[in-house]
Amino acid sequence: MIAWQDWQFAQPAWFWLLLIWPVLQLLVARWFKKGSPSSQGAVFIHPQIARFFNGQKQAASQADMPSISRLGYGLSFMLKLAILLSLLATLAQPQRLIEQPPQMDSQPVRDIALVIESSVSFVLQDYQLDGQPASRMEVVKSVLDQFIAGLQANRFSIALYAEQAYTLVPMTADSQAVRQNLQRLQPYLAGRTDPAMGEALGLALRELAEPQAGIEKRILVLVSDGLQSQSRIELDAIVDLAQSLNVPIYTIGIGAGSIEADQRVFSGLIYQPIETASLQFLAQHTAGRFYQVGGGDDLAQVLADIERHEGVVRQDTRQARWQTLALYPYPLMLAVGLFLVWWLITLGGRRWN
Repeated sequence: MIAWQDWQFAQPAWFWLLLIWPVLQLLVARWFKKGSPSSQGAVFIHPQIARFFNGQKQAASQADMPSISRLGYGLSFMLKLAILLSLLATLAQPQRLIEQPPQMDSQPVRDIALVIESSVSFVLQDYQLDGQPASRMEVVKSVLDQFIAGLQANRFSIALYAEQAYTLVPMTADSQAVRQNLQRLQPYLAGRTDPAMGEALGLALRELAEPQAGIEKRILVLVSDGLQSQSRIELDAIVDLAQSLNVPIYTIGIGAGSIEADQRVFSGLIYQPIETASLQFLAQHTAGRFYQVGGGDDLAQVLADIERHEGVVRQDTRQARWQTLALYPYPLMLAVGLFLVWWLITLGGRRWN
């Protein structure tokens, strides 16, 4: 249903020209009446223009001037008025406002630094994904991809570690780029063992250290099966740095607590159950939380819980958006059509020969 309040003119001042209509009628009638200066000198108004503005007989030849009845005169007058109104409506630029769905402000409001272990233990298949055995890395990539896709108004970074630590994705609001790089993660990508946990956490905290306008919260999420080797950088130093930056560290423990969860049939790799002490220490001393997940669904629930605890309360600033549809071609075409009708009924069409 179209509401009239959705229609408007961008330049309505053109309608003031309607006041000139009577003045033009008088001027044209004066030029062409008997005894006017037009009979003594040059006439500067074209006869067709004079005929348009003056409905009476003009000082032109009888062949050019039609003899019209009173009904024809009235019709001619109405056509001229309609033509003038159509031209003025065209100049006034009519337009229709079409309401678009409201859009929330999409500016990033939170920085989330992800630290993901990629040691050899992440090849272990002690999870299930869609009913099939899956490695720790496969589950982490699948669930984190959904997590990032569902949080568009955030910035993300990814750091990975094993024997070495790397920043895979610097802090960015391009969630698509983050998701693409997330799929590149593989066990062994940074080595076999995990002594670089502290270094990776330091890289992530450095990404969070630089304040950005509009960012309301900063958090760090560590996804790991715990320390199997001694961290080269003491975790106490990481805790001190996180406290100074006021950044909570949420730790997510990946892997089962016993070898019974190992679903491999043949493998020469020694099963490594989760180590929780280091993960609990980091979370406890930085106002974060520690989670131990037993499957892909548990990991999704953990990420949802982190989102609830660290969610940003935002005011609903949605405003209606309007698309402008120009309508001036319609009154312009109407004016042209009416002019052709007027020209024909005033016998302008006799000038074919």
